[in-house]
Amino acid sequence: MLFTDGKEFKDAIYKYSRCSRRELKIVKNEPKRISVKCIASAKCPWRIYASTNRQTRCIQVKTFINEHNCPVSFKNKMVSMKVIAEHFEDTIKDHPKMKIREIQRRIQSELHVNVPNARCRRAKSLVTSRLAGSCKEEFALLWDYADELRTKNPGSWKEGCRPIMGLDGCFLKGPFKGVLLGAVGRDGNDQMYPIAWAVAEGESTDSWSWFLSLVSTDLGMEDGFGYTIISDQHKGLEVAVNDILPRVEHRNCARHVYANWSGRKREKTFQFAFWQIVKSTTEREWEDNKQVLSKLDEKVAAELFGKQEKKWTKAFQGLHATSDIVDNNMCEAFNSSIIEARYKSIITMLEEIRVKIMTRIVEKRHFMNTWKYNYGPLIKKKFDVIKKDSVAWRMVWNGEGGCEVKKGRKQYHVNLNEKTCSCRKWQLCGLPCQHACCAIWHTGGDPDDYLHSCYLRDTYIKAYSYALQPINGSHDWKKSGIEAVLPPIEREMPGRPKKNRRKAKDEPKKNEGTNKGLHTTLNSMEHNFHSGVTTRQSARTNVGLKRNVNSSSSSVTPKKKRKTTSESVREPVGTQEL
Repeated sequence: MLFTDGKEFKDAIYKYSRCSRRELKIVKNEPKRISVKCIASAKCPWRIYASTNRQTRCIQVKTFINEHNCPVSFKNKMVSMKVIAEHFEDTIKDHPKMKIREIQRRIQSELHVNVPNARCRRAKSLVTSRLAGSCKEEFALLWDYADELRTKNPGSWKEGCRPIMGLDGCFLKGPFKGVLLGAVGRDGNDQMYPIAWAVAEGESTDSWSWFLSLVSTDLGMEDGFGYTIISDQHKGLEVAVNDILPRVEHRNCARHVYANWSGRKREKTFQFAFWQIVKSTTEREWEDNKQVLSKLDEKVAAELFGKQEKKWTKAFQGLHATSDIVDNNMCEAFNSSIIEARYKSIITMLEEIRVKIMTRIVEKRHFMNTWKYNYGPLIKKKFDVIKKDSVAWRMVWNGEGGCEVKKGRKQYHVNLNEKTCSCRKWQLCGLPCQHACCAIWHTGGDPDDYLHSCYLRDTYIKAYSYALQPINGSHDWKKSGIEAVLPPIEREMPGRPKKNRRKAKDEPKKNEGTNKGLHTTLNSMEHNFHSGVTTRQSARTNVGLKRNVNSSSSSVTPKKKRKTTSESVREPVGTQEL
């Protein structure tokens, strides 16, 4: 057997060691000769010797005893940090969040060998450092990548979606930090429709102004009239929106408003009152719900009403967007769908997002063929609830297009010709409300015929009729000749880097709702039992200690009782429970 050099020979030895599950050792490692033997057993005769052949100038095997009398081994030092890094390099690049225990488990199942956690950790660090090196190379290719995208995908597409767009940014978790700014729309089935995304150094006024100017130019938004934007209460974003799109309708996400409100820490009554205000569709209903909250706590209510109250309630929403959403969940859905990509290098991340959107368009086209009605299944589910609620209402018709719909002390005016209702729900979302459905059925019509065109199949087809075109690999990109982009300056933050999202204070904890507290109580009871103190005795000790603490205002200090042997053992138990 001939090998080009010693490295190729040793690679073959490493591979043989893993496949045969034998623990081998390189006894002699010189440029011109290499000797390897099996060390799993002292009596194992297996060995191989190779040296340089002067005629071919290659490494030639000259001695090979291919016989083992030792058992297979689950420990192998040849499965080193470099071997693990080479074997799992592509896997770790595709899944940067892979944990050390998962790498260790895969080594056991694929390589059939047990390795310590420290070796797996060093292997992952080696892959991460290599990834950082490739990140710098990808930054230098950004101009070439942009030219390739413009050449293969010219122009923009905005047909088929409603004039509403959510804006949000998410942090990048790769070797070089930054933020990914995104603009997400809403399709005819009330699902997210990614419009544009870009990488910036941070979520600042300048970054948002740059991003919004590009989006508004591509979509022809001009000054923003006739469009709606929904976002969180980021100050830099609000300044950029007022500067770039001064006439746009700007909504604030109600969930972010609630998260920044002190009333969320109160009982559930405040939470219910808040969402009643948010869901108010008329000014009169909005004022009544505000009074309900003010009666609970005027100070907390005044704090809430100072947060630009007309931007996060339905009562003051425009009718042009045909959407009554009060949260920015479509951006949250987009950010959660690219979590794995955000851990990768910049071009790799952008390519994964592009491919995800490209395949999503194809999937939505096939999904449309499964519709049983002229509108999507999510719209049907929402519309069925509205139709069910309309049964309890009764209608009085004026003989033309006007109707009065009543239930108890509530009464609304519906105009079927103009497709309006005095509750404003029909105008806000484009779906006939329960009052309108009642009037339509009593006049012999079908509520499905009164749906807004944005929910129909033809509009859905237009939204997904544009396909992203495939592009070439980096080896075939045209050189732009522009000065290479440098990666951002690395900033090492103090402490251990956080991987998971920061949860709000009112979000349920991981162990909430489990019987963890029960185990703790049982363990403390068991501890008291083995210490010679019953639960009733420990309670007495706690009561006595609390009384001494509460009686600290008295000027007379009680005399300490002399401890007996048994009491000196019991007292620390009660003190520990207190």
